[in-house]
Amino acid sequence: MTKHQLTLHRRLHRDVYISRGTDLSPLIRAQAASTWGGPDGVLAGFSAAAVLGSKWIDDHAPAELIRSGSRRSVPGITVHADTLLPGETVIRAGMRITSPARTAFDLGRWLNHDHAVEVLDALCAATGLSPDQILQVIADHPRTRGNKRLRNIIRLLDAGAQSPPETRTRLSSSGPDSHDRRPRSKCATAGTMWSPPAISAGRNGARQWSTTACTIG
Repeated sequence: MTKHQLTLHRRLHRDVYISRGTDLSPLIRAQAASTWGGPDGVLAGFSAAAVLGSKWIDDHAPAELIRSGSRRSVPGITVHADTLLPGETVIRAGMRITSPARTAFDLGRWLNHDHAVEVLDALCAATGLSPDQILQVIADHPRTRGNKRLRNIIRLLDAGAQSPPETRTRLSSSGPDSHDRRPRSKCATAGTMWSPPAISAGRNGARQWSTTACTIG
């Protein structure tokens, strides 16, 4: 890109620029982090959940990566030093991300208890993920810290929950020992298919982002 073209963009990360006025949604943050991370980076946590179509993600939360190279976080991107096994990554919209089950495994360990239930409810609703699939990842990482707490969280999941407030209401109605009890009701929700948003250069409101190495549009 020329210097003049760069003046129309805002620097988000090193060699990663975004069109001025573009809203920094979790998905846009994930796309930028994927470019910044390069071949060593795998979108994880909330960034992977955003690409998978999960709802209720904080627009201001930093992007998240698991990276085999440099593991130093930078402003706007949290880099995790975790081990990924074969089969725990997938490609979506040209980006490497953790699989739905691995994404749930990470978020369930990284977040506090009630927030984890809310986030995993939404992820299961978006992807059709089942508790057994998350349990299999736990079995593949038997010595990982947080596995015991994650098992309790899995027992409380309900993919039929429509929003975080609904999940919180369900948890509070279960009483003080809700960490050890299953949801009182279940309702089946079909997984939704996610398709990438349009990324173009016009003035029609579509999101656009670019780097000095390449321009997407």
